Amino acid sequence: MVLDAHPNLRVVAEAGCAEEARQLIVHQRPDVLILDVDMPDMSGLEFLDRLMKRRPMPVVMFSGLTRPNSDTAIRALSLGASDCMAKPILPGQLDEDDIRQRVMLASQARVYSSTRSVAPASPYVGLGDDQIILVGSSTGGVTALEVLLSGLRSNIPPVVIAQHMPQRFLESFATRLRQMFPIDIAMVQDGARLQRGQIRFAHSEDKKTLVSFRHGRWHTYLEPLAGGENHVPAVDDLFQSAVGQGRLVGAAIMTGLGADGAQGLKALREAGATTVGQSAETCAIYGMPKAAKAAGGVMKEVPLSDMAKTLLSLMAQRSVKQVT
Repeated sequence: MVLDAHPNLRVVAEAGCAEEARQLIVHQRPDVLILDVDMPDMSGLEFLDRLMKRRPMPVVMFSGLTRPNSDTAIRALSLGASDCMAKPILPGQLDEDDIRQRVMLASQARVYSSTRSVAPASPYVGLGDDQIILVGSSTGGVTALEVLLSGLRSNIPPVVIAQHMPQRFLESFATRLRQMFPIDIAMVQDGARLQRGQIRFAHSEDKKTLVSFRHGRWHTYLEPLAGGENHVPAVDDLFQSAVGQGRLVGAAIMTGLGADGAQGLKALREAGATTVGQSAETCAIYGMPKAAKAAGGVMKEVPLSDMAKTLLSLMAQRSVKQVT
């Protein structure tokens, strides 16, 4: 058994249907539930929705990469699932170490049963057309980003987000967000000039996503991977690409495991960028913000509900100071 091979994991029960799963959860009280989006008598999404309302607990979704399953997986993460793993397409593609690590991680995650929103921040006249917002997130990022974006208005500087997630899931997430918010949300395009009100997701397949400042405007572009990357998209790659014009950048590091983004955020802050980190008590996993704070990259750590307002306000204040 894949999970039993880990010294700190033990499978206490297996269920073949929703009713059996309900009974086993009540009697066995597991620390983590692995849930397939495809179930014989009830969809995994419906089961998760009911579970989070009655007994919130860490859940790892197991989903195929087809469009319907990807849409369901994103909805599951929005409902409070801690993580979502893609089913292997071919035999032998199952990464057993990754499964064990992510189940262990889920057992430590804070559980959110529903997405919380905040009132959109007031427009700041101090924000210029030459500014940009960069965001890095990982585990727990779906719910966190939904809250962050709910605090933004359509006239904000362009936003580029590096969220650790398979490409198909990112595409489904962007589609969901377009339905939720009146903002231009899509995947990054190579060589595209960014405009106010645009939100773009970094790619997570065979390219790294970077930004550059040319002719008075920010552009996104894609480069081949060097090989051996720990994360695609890499938050550090995105952040580091903007260091040359750091004074024009507002950057946020959000919930997630590990230290991706820590060095990039530090470099941005040293280059004059405005940087914020998500507070420990509002992170599903306080890993990436913690590492960035320890590295000296975080100017201010704030609760999730205040991140949009705080980042925009600080960017506007610094922009005015630079002009005067």
